Amino acid sequence: MNNEKIGILIVGLNGATANTTVAGCQLLVKKLAPDYGMITNRSPFRQAQGVEASAGSALEFTERPSRTAFTEHRLIPLDRLVFGGWDVNSQDAYQTAGRHQIIPLNLLQKIKKHLEGIRPMKGVTTSHDAGLFQSQKHLKQTNSLQKKLDLLVSDVINFKKRNDLQK
Repeated sequence: MNNEKIGILIVGLNGATANTTVAGCQLLVKKLAPDYGMITNRSPFRQAQGVEASAGSALEFTERPSRTAFTEHRLIPLDRLVFGGWDVNSQDAYQTAGRHQIIPLNLLQKIKKHLEGIRPMKGVTTSHDAGLFQSQKHLKQTNSLQKKLDLLVSDVINFKKRNDLQK
């Protein structure tokens, strides 16, 4: 497997789940948070390499597993993921994470620079969306659905170019 970066674009990038995923991934990459809940770091993905568990407790690694399981199962290592997306809120990922208060501030500060570099592209709404979203200012300004689609396609192409992504 080569070392190319992989882009992940999320609709609703500043929502609590998306933002926590983005910040949590960076915390894992920087080894600032444990990987509890990462099923891809558990058997069968990791073949229980270096894993010990006691009854009723979370699994804890006695040593960091090798990346061989990622290669064997063709999973993408977290450090190769590049996040972006769209939202009706223009705040960067650091501001958003602070607003959601899911990840402790002391951890967020350790990845502040990275998160400040992740800002959503302008969102799109239709007449079927709630009025709350339609009144937001961080929106693509056109009434044509085809034009909105064209702008979204352009966003994907530009994101790939800006981040030197193949996928």
